[in-house]
Amino acid sequence: MVSARSPADLHYGDELPGPQTTVLCTRDAPPDSVRQVGRLAVADVAPLVRGDEDAYVCGSAGFAEAATTVLLAAGVAVERIKVERFGPSG
Repeated sequence: MVSARSPADLHYGDELPGPQTTVLCTRDAPPDSVRQVGRLAVADVAPLVRGDEDAYVCGSAGFAEAATTVLLAAGVAVERIKVERFGPSG
């Protein structure tokens, strides 16, 4: 799963979509989206959790914390969640 604010904010947007990638837009969704805009939720992640996968989270500290909370609530084991945070420089 990949999360972005809008399709325009999705880096490598032409390369990501495919059968094993779910793109979730949180603020401005494309016209064909069936999901309403909003933050990442357990309902978004739970159908993807099998219990044996690693989950990789990369984003701001706030996003990383929120995404980790959602992943834990969806049943991903804490040791399977890998997090990389980034923020403003300078």
